[in-house]
Amino acid sequence: MSTLSGAIILGAFSRLVMAALAHSLNKPINLSLRGFAEMIVIGTSLGVIGGLFLIGIRMHIQPGIYRGVTLGIFLYAGSILFGMIGGRLTLSENTDVLITLVLTGGVYVLYGIATEWLLSTVHRDR
Repeated sequence: MSTLSGAIILGAFSRLVMAALAHSLNKPINLSLRGFAEMIVIGTSLGVIGGLFLIGIRMHIQPGIYRGVTLGIFLYAGSILFGMIGGRLTLSENTDVLITLVLTGGVYVLYGIATEWLLSTVHRDR
């Protein structure tokens, strides 16, 4: 379930959020099939990592929205750290960067909540 929601939310939905953000900031929008496919692969990979993290925290945090938010924040912090270590992300006081970071954080939290909701739905139906 975390892989599915990762592909949909962290992949496809985040690509659309990036395009909307570029449009609102009067930047060129680059929507290509290759970029879309790359984001789905990245989202799926992050979904796998999120699923592994969820296995680790399921005993410590009760099921529900808090566990989903924790999952989203963990993946977001890890992605920010990974981007900073790799040199692809530099934090500055530029408002474009801050808006992008806030929107991206929201997408990650949405992923966590959706994953937790999907898992609780599947377990409830069994």
